[in-house]
Amino acid sequence: MKSGYKSILGLNKIKVLDTNKESTPDTTEEEIKKNIEMLNEKLKHPLGDDDGPLYSALKKTVENIVLSDLTW
Repeated sequence: MKSGYKSILGLNKIKVLDTNKESTPDTTEEEIKKNIEMLNEKLKHPLGDDDGPLYSALKKTVENIVLSDLTW
């Protein structure tokens, strides 16, 4: 438990984890949308020839996500 607490404090210090920041529904939705768009962009470029079918299936799944159903 003690090392986990130190890890959280370390993340706070380098501003990776900002527990003082409160999310509003608008910023949360924007952040989710941005992350989904970034994921879609990454799925357009498979790493190898064998990855094509997997990336295609994942892309279809991500495209069918309804943003209003998600929370952060």
